Amino acid sequence: MRIDVAVIVGIYFLALLAWGLLNFIKNKNKTSTSEESQYIGKRSFGFGSLLATLVAAWASNYTLLAASESGFTNGISGPIWYAIGVGVPILFFVWPINIVKKIKEAMPQGVTIVEYIGQRYNEKSRFAALIIVLTSNILYLISVVMATGIVLASLLNIDIQTATIIGGTVLVLYTALGGFEAMVWAHAYQLVLAGLSIIVAIILTIYNVGLHEFPDSIAQDNLNLFSWGPLQMVDFFLVLTALSIASPIIWQRIFSAKDSKSASKAIWWFGPVWAPFAVGAGIMGMAAHILMPEIDPSQSATRFVMELFPNWAAILFLLGGMALGNR
Repeated sequence: MRIDVAVIVGIYFLALLAWGLLNFIKNKNKTSTSEESQYIGKRSFGFGSLLATLVAAWASNYTLLAASESGFTNGISGPIWYAIGVGVPILFFVWPINIVKKIKEAMPQGVTIVEYIGQRYNEKSRFAALIIVLTSNILYLISVVMATGIVLASLLNIDIQTATIIGGTVLVLYTALGGFEAMVWAHAYQLVLAGLSIIVAIILTIYNVGLHEFPDSIAQDNLNLFSWGPLQMVDFFLVLTALSIASPIIWQRIFSAKDSKSASKAIWWFGPVWAPFAVGAGIMGMAAHILMPEIDPSQSATRFVMELFPNWAAILFLLGGMALGNR
């Protein structure tokens, strides 16, 4: 185990738990606090906070690692189509029909999409929606906890099973203690950390490969925008579209918005804000393929930063990755 890194990670985790505990104590002293507010807050979130929590929760740390892997295996088409696959499907919430506005108007005090479907249709429809939403949520939580384990294992140089248990436990405790309100505001600060980590990572990636040498070092096949394969790209897009529509993560943000305009605007801006994360991680994957072609593609981001970046930069990037994904 890397003791010096473990101290920094421990401080980061303690800060998250302290923030959650502080909000737990604050909420406990409020007699008006309800289970509903724990799930969607006070329905007071504006554009900025909604955008931050959408990027942190829906894009997540898993997609950051996967975008790097796609750059490693598919070249330039990987991060470009990965960004499109994650960013475009949630636009269907606001275009061509503004579903967000319609549902907010039809059910201004709504809490979940399952509740809305039950009132709009019937009990059988509500039960079917519940099963679909639960399945989507389970898949999402598994991906986030696994990605946190991968990042933590690289940081501390421990086995991935132990790292997954530690990271998953901290995430569950932090989320359960603080509730939705605390988590959203934490996302705003964590997104700054994640953005800074990507900027530093891109600069150091180009430094390691060489600004002028980087384009020449990429194999010709990896410059093909469709090297991922049209069928695979379409499959990926359709799967992400289905998951986004069924995702309670996105609906939770919609119901917590102060109005439909704020929620719609946050969804419109999700893609442009998320794209640099995907492209930045993809560039790292492409650089890893040039400098470390023998490594496992799934480790292209973590191995690359730990072996080629200064310690401070590697820690910054991996902490930034962990900042994404807290539900």
